[in-house]
Amino acid sequence: KNPWILLLILWRQLELVCGGCPFQNPFWFVEKPTVVTVYDENGEMIPNKARVMWGRMENFRCVDYFQVEYFQKQDPQGTVRLTPKINRHRRSFEIDVIPCTDYYFKVIASEDWKGMREDFKMNSEVVYFKLAYTPRFINRPTVKEKRRGQ
Repeated sequence: KNPWILLLILWRQLELVCGGCPFQNPFWFVEKPTVVTVYDENGEMIPNKARVMWGRMENFRCVDYFQVEYFQKQDPQGTVRLTPKINRHRRSFEIDVIPCTDYYFKVIASEDWKGMREDFKMNSEVVYFKLAYTPRFINRPTVKEKRRGQ
């Protein structure tokens, strides 16, 4: 019959089997990520947590998962960390950090090629964050002077 109809049906089946976005424009971040401090239910700052948030993307439908890569400014080579895969519908992720330490964060959006080849990855801009935390004493510290010779 009509070869174009057969070709269209085969193309549609290939899309369903392979998934992804073959022959599509690549995706990219429209906005750079932001990093903020995390607060508990009482409004108190959690001293060792930061929340990385990312916004809009161009061609988002091709993204299968996100990851966050981060490192400390003082030792970029020795402190690089990568989160596990994050669901494509999430827009933030909480990360354990060391208070008063300079960090750099970037978000990685990936298209999963299911082992057929290496996943296609797109990085966001790198952003800086430092969790400025000053501990508060629950009870005021007491100071007692000792006289010399006692």
